[in-house]
Order: sequence, then structure tokens, then C-alpha cells
Amino acid sequence: MQAIHKAAVAAMKAAYVSSRVYEPGLVPVNPALPYVVVNTSAGLPRNYTLGSSAGSRGIRLSIQLVAETAAGVLFLAQKADDAFLGRSLTAAGWDSAKAVRQVDANPTRDPAGPGSMYALATYVFEATPASEAES
Repeated sequence: MQAIHKAAVAAMKAAYVSSRVYEPGLVPVNPALPYVVVNTSAGLPRNYTLGSSAGSRGIRLSIQLVAETAAGVLFLAQKADDAFLGRSLTAAGWDSAKAVRQVDANPTRDPAGPGSMYALATYVFEATPASEAES
């Protein structure tokens, strides 16, 4: 999972200003706006099996977008689309299907940051261990 997360962060950094793309827990106390936080989860329901078998995983990317204005958030949403929508992530040991958008970014006033706007865009895709994909 770590390799997939790192690949997602790298893809977002390639699509936007790398110094304004953060990982969860690593956002500075007073970050310069606009900025993006990349969250990766393998918690989709199809990942839970009784046998706890390892295999393909449903991956969800939750991309937090924070800017001064709704237009700024929508600009960041376009950058997130550029990074993920219809693209496969390149991660060591994994092959991934092309990501689809699960939820559009809908700008709203950020309750944690007075004077800023916020949105959450999510993308999902399937990742398969490389050794399984080759057989």
C-alpha cells in the first residue's frame, strides 16, 4: 500500500506545484494557499474476504483541495483530474487499472480555515500485485 500512496503523491506533485502537495499529517500549521492533501485508502468493501487473501485491491484516493476561492478549488480539482482521471498509477510491485472519479469536488467554505474554501475529490481504481497480473 505504501508504494501506491507514494505513487499517488508523486502523480499529484507532477500535476501541480510539488511544494504545495502534502501527505496526511504533514501539512504545516499555516500552509500557503492553495494546497492539496493526498490520502490513500485500501478500505473498499471488496477488499474484505473471509480468507484474508491478498490479491487485487480496490483503492480510493481522497484528494483534499484548499484555496482562497471556489475558483481556486476548481482549479485544483482540474489538476487532480489531470493527475488521476483515466490514468494508471505506476507503483513498485503493483499494476493498476485506470482511475475513475467517484465524487466530484464541490467547493464549500472550509470550517477549519476562516477565509478559505475546501473540497474533497475522490477517485477509485483496482490495483493488482504485479506477480498476479503477469500470471
